[in-house]
Amino acid sequence: MKKKLLFITGRNLLPADSGDKLFSYNVLLNLLKGDVEVYLIYFNQNNEEDNVRMLKHSGISSCKEVYHINYNPKNSIKAIIGSVLTQVSYPLYKWRNKKMKGLISEIISREKIDIVVWDHLRTTANFADNNAKNILIEHNNESEILKKRASEKNNSFYFKWFALFSSFLMEKHINKYYEKMHKVIFISEYDYSFGGQHKTTIELLRYLNLKFAHQAYQFDRPKVIEPLKLLFVGSLDWYPNVNGIKWFVNNVLGNLRNTELWIVGRNPTDEIMSLNNDKVKVFANVPSVEEYFLKADIFICPIFEGGGINIKILEALSYGIPLVATDFALRGYECDFIPTFDTVEECEKMITAFSDDVQLRKVFSIRAIDYYNNYIENSEGEILELILN
Repeated sequence: MKKKLLFITGRNLLPADSGDKLFSYNVLLNLLKGDVEVYLIYFNQNNEEDNVRMLKHSGISSCKEVYHINYNPKNSIKAIIGSVLTQVSYPLYKWRNKKMKGLISEIISREKIDIVVWDHLRTTANFADNNAKNILIEHNNESEILKKRASEKNNSFYFKWFALFSSFLMEKHINKYYEKMHKVIFISEYDYSFGGQHKTTIELLRYLNLKFAHQAYQFDRPKVIEPLKLLFVGSLDWYPNVNGIKWFVNNVLGNLRNTELWIVGRNPTDEIMSLNNDKVKVFANVPSVEEYFLKADIFICPIFEGGGINIKILEALSYGIPLVATDFALRGYECDFIPTFDTVEECEKMITAFSDDVQLRKVFSIRAIDYYNNYIENSEGEILELILN
């Protein structure tokens, strides 16, 4: 008799327009290959009924049952006050929902669930006590992220105080709920290094089984057609992405002649939208990023902070599009053929080299696709092994 597994995630996983959604969706696809019956629960943000239909007709249609709660956690003064009064870390407080907690408890009890997978720490804001085997997949080290936000020079005293306060409460939450887990799975070595202080079993997922189906990138274009098109793809409300884009626009883009920057992703902040001009084009909440990868000339990843692993790097490698990134953005990948930068001058030099040299682009594309294929081959079965055994 097959075991029953409940997968709990915070968002509608389609469209897969951010790294965390790409990862979660592919974990779910892998679980559906295992010898288990899979039940899915998620928050449907913004009452996106088109996305609900999209998910039902996608690769996860073989789930035994799919449930969702219409709810959109938003930043608000009310949530800040609630966080302080209840002593629950702000990023978690926003995700608390009585209907979700009740539904989780009901499904576990009624279906006699054997394994519960909590996808991302925020889902444990609605943890329901149970006798199943509980497994947490950690996307980031949330406490460390809050500490870093508190240390940023440009933030106000009140913001810094609240970030540190939330970090303290986050640590308390982590200590409490890690002990309820049979296992905690990390997806980056950096975050994994913090897990050893806890009593629960911790594991490191070394390869992300992310299979991207798309057209081939034309790497042997005879000449870049001006303007040169640079591409950034990612969540546009995630502060490392926002800060990285602003750094690039303010320090690098103006020094590049005949160049456009395409910024593609979901939920752009007002800061990102304000960058729209003749040289910067923002494409928000698009149904697919494929056309942008295929039409762009170079993918850039100017990320200097954050947590987890940068999944868009792997997607870019799958296309074979020329890619430049910071050393930080490449954490978790062993690919020394990708040119890295940490200064304005290095970034400009690498972009110029790719734009001028057809052979360089061709060699890079071949190595990138070869790296991606080997990476995916190594990833086969790893996440299933960690969750089911």
